[in-house]
Parts: sequence; C-alpha cells; structure tokens
Amino acid sequence: MSGHKQCRKCVEYYRTRAQRQEYRNQRRARRQTQEYKVWRRAYLSKPAVQERNRARRRTPKMRAYMREYMKKPSMRAYFRTSKMRASRRTWKHNRQSRLLGNGGAGWTPAQFAALCKKHGDHCVCCGRKRKLQPDHILPVAKGGRNEISNIQPLCGPCNQSKNGKTGPYTCRCGRHNPCASRRLKRRLKGC
Repeated sequence: MSGHKQCRKCVEYYRTRAQRQEYRNQRRARRQTQEYKVWRRAYLSKPAVQERNRARRRTPKMRAYMREYMKKPSMRAYFRTSKMRASRRTWKHNRQSRLLGNGGAGWTPAQFAALCKKHGDHCVCCGRKRKLQPDHILPVAKGGRNEISNIQPLCGPCNQSKNGKTGPYTCRCGRHNPCASRRLKRRLKGC
C-alpha cells in the first residue's frame, strides 16, 4: 500500500473511521443550510429533472425492486408502527387539501396527538375511549381548510357514519356525547 501512489478512491476508502464520520457530518451540515435547501428545491422543480425521476420510477426493474423491498419483515413492521401510520394519515390529509386548492397550513401528527390529549383521548362524538382518527369538521371538499382548528378526533364508526356531512354531529351512530353538539356549535362559530 505504501509502495505506490494511491488513486483518489483508494485514499478515500482507507480513511480512518473518525475521518469518515467527520466527512459525513460535514455533508449533513451542508444539507441543513437554507442555501442548499433553496438550491435543491429549484433543481428538483426543473421539468427535465422531474421527467427523469418519473421515468426512473416507472421502470419495471425499479418497480420489482420496490415490491421485494417492501416485503422485507423489517419494512412491514416499520409500516405497522403507530408513528408511521400517523405520519401517513397526516400526509394524506395535507395532500388532499393541496390538490383541492383549499390551502391551510396543514398539521402534524404531534398536533393531532395534542388535540386528542386535550379531549382526553375520547371520541368527540360518542365520548368513548377508542382508537381515534382525524376528521374535518367542515369537509375539505365543501371548502373547509386543512388546519388543526378544523380537525376533530373521532372514533372509526363515528367518522365513517359522519362521512362528508356538516352540522352538529349528523352521524348516525346513535351514541352522542351530551356535550358534543354544544362543543361543535361553538367551534363552528369560530370558523
């Protein structure tokens, strides 16, 4: 190794672990700068780059690779975690709002968790302590904004029976919390 001049790749490969870690930290710090984020956003918005990325995703080889990758037990377990489910749900709501053009700042899983805690982890409609889902008080399809002020925690049956209806708990579950209608009327006045 020391008898001949090394190429650049060899020099990078034979760095010590500390040097490799330092190099990674420098790259990570650069990617966190505002200047890099602006550049990256501009680069990714170019039509040629977008078309190239779309073409890469559409190749049969890439689709087959992703199918196999998602079948891994570690990935299947990751997608079943509550944190991942919450972030997918948030992403879905925020994307739907962007597509419909209703705007709104969006919301995060942490904000929804705080909202659930505020209501004592109970369904706002029936008052039962169940697994809660986010629901728009005024549906996005009817002009409601996708903000945390327009989100309420409902259990599955209440959310499904409410569907896209508006008004003070028009769901047909028949298990309304006595205070629910008053609470919703107050919140709707503020919208």
